[in-house]
Amino acid sequence: MVSKKNNGSRVHNSDGIISSKDLGKLLSIVREYWYVPIVFVILGAGVGYYYFEKFVFKGYTALAQISLKYNPENKKEYADYSEEMTGINSPDLIIKTINSLNLDVSYFTLKDNTSEEVFNNSPFKVTTGVVSESFYETPIALSILDSNSYSISYQGTSNKIEAAGVFDSLLSTNDFKLYINKTKGKESLLKKGEKYIVKLHNKNTLVSRYQSALKSNLTKDLGVLQVFYNDFLSNRAVSFLDTLTKNYLNNTIKTQLERNTKMVYGIDKLLVSTDITLQQIADSLRKYNQGNLVISESIEDQKYISVYTSLTLEKSRLQQKRLGLNEIENYLTLKSSADVTVPPPYFNEQQDAFLANAFAELQKLQKDKRDYLFDVTDKSKNISHIDKGYEDRKSDLLKYIKDSKVATDAKIAFVENQIAEITPLEKKYTSTQLRIMDLERQMKMNENMYMDLLNKKNTLLVSQAAMAPEYKLFESAHIVESSGPSRWSIIYKFALVALGISLLFVYLKMLFTSGIKTIDELKEKTELPILGEIPMIKYDKNKITTIVNAEENPIASVFLRSIRTSLEFMPAKKKAKVILVTSHMIGEGKTFSAINLAEVISKSNKKVLLIDLDLFNPSIVKSLSITTPIEKGVANVYNDYVDISKAILKGDRKFDMLLNTTPIKNASELLIGDRTEKIIEYARKNYDYVILDTAPIGLISEVLSVMKHSDINVFVLSSVVSNKEAIKQANLIVEENKFNIYLLLNKTNVKKTQYYSKYYKNYKYAYAS
Repeated sequence: MVSKKNNGSRVHNSDGIISSKDLGKLLSIVREYWYVPIVFVILGAGVGYYYFEKFVFKGYTALAQISLKYNPENKKEYADYSEEMTGINSPDLIIKTINSLNLDVSYFTLKDNTSEEVFNNSPFKVTTGVVSESFYETPIALSILDSNSYSISYQGTSNKIEAAGVFDSLLSTNDFKLYINKTKGKESLLKKGEKYIVKLHNKNTLVSRYQSALKSNLTKDLGVLQVFYNDFLSNRAVSFLDTLTKNYLNNTIKTQLERNTKMVYGIDKLLVSTDITLQQIADSLRKYNQGNLVISESIEDQKYISVYTSLTLEKSRLQQKRLGLNEIENYLTLKSSADVTVPPPYFNEQQDAFLANAFAELQKLQKDKRDYLFDVTDKSKNISHIDKGYEDRKSDLLKYIKDSKVATDAKIAFVENQIAEITPLEKKYTSTQLRIMDLERQMKMNENMYMDLLNKKNTLLVSQAAMAPEYKLFESAHIVESSGPSRWSIIYKFALVALGISLLFVYLKMLFTSGIKTIDELKEKTELPILGEIPMIKYDKNKITTIVNAEENPIASVFLRSIRTSLEFMPAKKKAKVILVTSHMIGEGKTFSAINLAEVISKSNKKVLLIDLDLFNPSIVKSLSITTPIEKGVANVYNDYVDISKAILKGDRKFDMLLNTTPIKNASELLIGDRTEKIIEYARKNYDYVILDTAPIGLISEVLSVMKHSDINVFVLSSVVSNKEAIKQANLIVEENKFNIYLLLNKTNVKKTQYYSKYYKNYKYAYAS
């Protein structure tokens, strides 16, 4: 039925919250755009996965912890652990680990032209021999021929190299010599046709790569050395760090044991030497005693011997400290910052807290610099800042050593003066007595030295016995994190952002395209009368099939008959005899609508004439697949070559047609001329209904001159392409020319919006002829 907008009013439900119309509109939006968020979310998740793999994922970080002390009593200063922290990253240790795990060869499985690196899961193992320097990192494609043989191929310097080999034997080419052996326990994986890629790596290059991925850190109590390693394969990260720490512990304990053994050996030699000296002194004293040449046991004699001995020992101690300060000064002056890794000689003999703390700070700055150099160059501001701090602290330390040397020299001079003061006392004793006193002094000094050496030996033996539990694996290697954000968190965020973008896209599309999808939407946008709607159907653009047949297009047939009823029951003053069909732009279905209107009206026993007045692009002949040559048509009538009645085609259909096959020259002038009026008047007199298919009025404004000869003008809108500009043009035509314009909405989706469509299969409509 013909309808109008109800004064722009809206009907709300009794609660006044959400109207059924709003709910229907929302459901309509969901039906139309439901796939958009799904597509965007899938694309967003895919982009998130790619972004993670390409730019975010930095591999897996493994952690192993080494206990450096067995109990709190063994706690050492920071400087004492510097050797452990640098030793874990030593090239020799890394090379040993690389060799143990066969890390100088990488293995990749190849399926569907996609490679995936594997570790410890290859059915064969490659052992490298001689390899050309230029060949490293070159992919070698390896195909399994059978359980005992294989073939390889790779790109050589000038051409592709291919060769075949047998497992567990030497394979030699101009670029390398290597063995490819079966992996024990995995022989069943050697299946014919399986493909792999192998890459050989330069071990020196690998050392730098693994060193940059290794980082060490001491816990706050200086009791545990934490070692971190990062790798793209989690199982390789664990295996590498586990093997490295075990090699490190074995190497450290072995080195410490060798060092202690050498020190004990040296102490034993000193003990023997000291014991011999004591024996010689004892023999000399015995000779003097046999000659009754014994000095008096007076208090004065004992005091002299005691003071002289202690002063001599103090002088010796100060001279040794002075020598140590010289050695430390030369060590710091001549060594670069990179070489200050372990305490210099005589360092521990100083027993100076300030000296120990200052040296620990130097080593801490050195470690910070080493850690920074993993990520930045030596020209970085952070490195410059560390270097400046190092030089400042080193300068302070050298100044302190210089002042300590001056103070030590003063103490030595003071002791020497004290010795000089008691020297005159020697005159009261005979030379023999002085000799005996000197021997007794030497005896006491060597006895003290002997006891000190015994204490040091016992300490070393105790340390050696406790060394195994002191250096032990506190926590074996394990994955502690996936470096950077997790894969799923990145994918989730990208999918969430994509969902937001999809909703924004839908909103902007609705905002700017302002399409007209349903009759309800059309009613809200205009007060022009609406003739009805034609549902979306599938048809060949080059061959329009009429949709009146209720058997073939049941729902569309109902809508067309509804439009026919609206035309028949119009008020007398608006009686629609001549019906002009146009649209705003091409592709909205005006020709399709004109043909079907002619068909449905003619089936009600009305005499109908369909005229193709689209002189610019005639399409009815093509649309109806008329193969009979059109000898007389619209062009002949316009040029007065033939009478109108003789140009009308009476075919198999119930309606007649006045057609055209090709565009007509001067079409604009012909449309606005008298001939158009004569054609329409002839049709009006001889037919019940006349359907005029014209050009789109949005492109050809001359269609307006034809509208004045029609009774009503059907303005076809497409729910797919029409927008508010089409309605604006229709309103403007009515306002300026007072023409009767009725809107016809084409290509609507009614299968889900019309309440009776789902039941149509069981409802029998009468077939109107």
